[in-house]
Amino acid sequence: MNRHKQTSEPRAKACIRILSELPEIGFITKLMETAPSRYTIAGEKRSLRSVAAGKHSHSTWILESILSEKSPLEKHILYLLPFLEKADSKLKCSRDKICGVDIFCFYASASGQGSIELSSEILRRIALVDADLMFDLYLS
Repeated sequence: MNRHKQTSEPRAKACIRILSELPEIGFITKLMETAPSRYTIAGEKRSLRSVAAGKHSHSTWILESILSEKSPLEKHILYLLPFLEKADSKLKCSRDKICGVDIFCFYASASGQGSIELSSEILRRIALVDADLMFDLYLS
């Protein structure tokens, strides 16, 4: 009889999202000095298949962590923070064009259990770049 439980390792991802009401993201790419992983443009359709999905209200520039989903969430954030820190003064000077900056975090655990630990140092660094921190949790 096999007494080993099949467990699913927690999964984590994170990305930087920078929002603007302007219908373009080129200026954000210049500020960040890197291309986005993906983006949406204000006014464009949310879905090519469904008219009911409406249009994007904001342009969203997204830079995703390149780390594995098996990496702890803290590592994803530590990967992304230098991009915001490098562009911090340029982003703050462009707040008239930018309506939001956040680090969007995804965490899933099939076991229904798991924890996320962020050190005070990481939280301080996030606060210094005026980024919000958002969590999307999936616990089964």
